[in-house]
This record gives sequence, structure tokens and C-alpha cells, in this order.
Amino acid sequence: MKVASQSLPQRWQAEKLYFDSPSFFKDVLEAIQAARRSVFIELYIFDVYGLGQEVITSLLEAQSRGLDVRVIVDGIGSSSWITTDWLVDFEARGLKARVFHPVPWPFSRFFWPQTFRLSQTFDLWRRVNRRNHKKMFLIDDERAFVGSMNVAEHMVEWRETGAQVQGGEIKKMRHSFELNWRRAFSPSSEMKLKILKLRSSELASDLVLLNHPRSLRRRKMNLWVESVQSAQKRVWITSAYFAPPLRLLAALSQVARRGVDVKVLLPYQPDVRIMYWVHLLILAKLLESGIKVYMYLPQLLHAKSLIVDESCWLGSSNMNQRSFLLDLEVDVKLTHEESMEALKDRFLLDISQSHLVTKDDLKSRSTFEVLFARIVFFLFQRWI
Repeated sequence: MKVASQSLPQRWQAEKLYFDSPSFFKDVLEAIQAARRSVFIELYIFDVYGLGQEVITSLLEAQSRGLDVRVIVDGIGSSSWITTDWLVDFEARGLKARVFHPVPWPFSRFFWPQTFRLSQTFDLWRRVNRRNHKKMFLIDDERAFVGSMNVAEHMVEWRETGAQVQGGEIKKMRHSFELNWRRAFSPSSEMKLKILKLRSSELASDLVLLNHPRSLRRRKMNLWVESVQSAQKRVWITSAYFAPPLRLLAALSQVARRGVDVKVLLPYQPDVRIMYWVHLLILAKLLESGIKVYMYLPQLLHAKSLIVDESCWLGSSNMNQRSFLLDLEVDVKLTHEESMEALKDRFLLDISQSHLVTKDDLKSRSTFEVLFARIVFFLFQRWI
């Protein structure tokens, strides 16, 4: 009698964690220098100064060795420097770069008279709230760097979380890159807003969480909500912009009330000012459910991670409506015990350096602040 063999859980061949930008980009630059075939980068913010110049120099050197080097930047996240002239200069130097959903002139410095069509402008405005929030570096389709790190000099000292992973599931990230490359714009190509058709199965993975097409957005939401609902020991969240969808917020409250250790780590001073008002309203709801909330003090917190019992995810996703419904994201699941323990240890270190929020902290809120926070939260859940 044959016994059906059980397939082993998927596992990365190698993992490495990072909790700051300098160590992360040191390895990224070394990986680019050692690349043999290709370097694909997808970023929300890519500033061309300081750290950005180091990355560009490394990319140009890789291109000179005959590698396929391509970069996608977001049209709003990188709008501080994006101009048509910059992209033309990049292409003249052999660096292929495209912009995801550029904001049309005159509302940005980006203009493409040679391919201008009124219908394209309308289409771009229709999609203006859909951004590419990924932070992803693919090297030779063999290893990937993902996390919360942007290429931006002003973010170098922020508290971040990232990972380097190696394994076959990186092909899912490559497929997602090709999707966005087809949708992005460069001065030498026509705008291609139609999505390359791929089956969800070509992007779905237990180790890589992507959120396009719509079926994968639902899959990610269901995975995280069901994981939280089934938690037995802990749910530890690190989030820079915390405004969870109501379904996830309800799941967190439910497990906290039945005794699961639910902790949320937030920035003491968010870099996006509106998050102060969003957090202000959510804090009362969290504390009422028995959820412990900490405000990180040493530096600006920009990290994003989720720990549920022994499962750990990290990447570019914030715990808010944008990351589930609007923005393109990439997250990975850790599979090595030493990596998972390191992420847990770092969370405990972070909260030891944080302020534990109490109900007394909320008593000073004025009626105006509470009302304004409700308005902002309403808008945030639907648009911002």
C-alpha cells in the first residue's frame, strides 16, 4: 500500500535580513557589481543625488558590461527630479528607465511632446491614485532585495527593514516587473497602459506576496486576515502608516480580546504629517481592545513587517487601505528559523526603545482634534 507523500513547505535557498539602509545598499551595490546577466529595479522613490548617484554609477558600469539593466520609478514618488530631459540623458548613456503613471505637465516637470495624446492624459489622471510603491532589486533572476528602503539620501538614517532572498520564486517578481515595464513610460517608447496578460497562477506564491491583479489583492488580504484570526501567541506589527482596513482591524481586536499578545509599533513622528491624525483616531480603538501600541523614539520609523506566531512577512506594504487596494507592493515570507528569530528579536528591541501609549496620553485630545481625525480617517480609508 502506497502512502501519499506530503510536499515540503516552500523555502528560500538563502535569506539575509537588514534593519538599516547603509548595510542594505552596501550589499545591493556589491550584487550589482557582481551581476552577470541582468539588473531590474522597481522603486517608489529614486532620488538621483547622494546615494542615488552611487546606484546610477553602478548601473551604468553594469550596462557597460553588456547586462540588461532596467529601472522603473513611480511618477509621484520620484516626482522631485523626474523630467523628460533626465530620462533622455539616461537613455543616451545606455540606462533604460521608465516612469510608472507619470503625472502630466503642467502639474509635474514631466512632459513628452513627441508622444502627447489627449486620451493618454485623461487615462493618466484616471489612474493617478494608483501608484507603484515597490522597493525591489532583482539580480540575474536569482536573488532579490526587498523591503522598505527607497534610494533617497534623506532616508538613509531611518529605521528600515529589508531582506535579501535567493530561490526559484524570484521568477514571480520578474513577471511582475515585466507587467509594470509594459505599463510604464519613456520618451523613446509609446505609452502602454494595457497590462500584459498573465494568469494569476504565474504571480501567486507562498513566499512572494504581490497584489496585482485583483485576485492577488484579495488573496493577500485573506491570507493576512486569516493568519491574524488564527493566531495563538502573538501578532506583532511594525508599520509607518497604520490605518488597517476595517476587516483587518476587527481581526486584530478579536484576537487581542481572547488573550493573544497583539502589539503595534508606530513612528513617534510620522514623516507624512496626515498620519498623525490617522493614528490619533485609531489609537483609542486599539487600546479599547487590549492592543498595546508603541511609538518608536530613536529615529524615524519607516519599516514594515508582520509577525503572526511563527510566520513572518516583510516588504513594502503598509497596513492600510492603499497597500491592499491601490498601490503595487511586494512582500516576502521568511522561511529560515534564524531569520524569523532575528526579526522577532529586533521587534522586542524596538519596543524597548519606544513609548508605550496609555489612555492618559489620549485624554488631552480636544473635540476638534477627534472630529478632524475622524474626517481624515474616513478619507484615508477611501482615497488617500
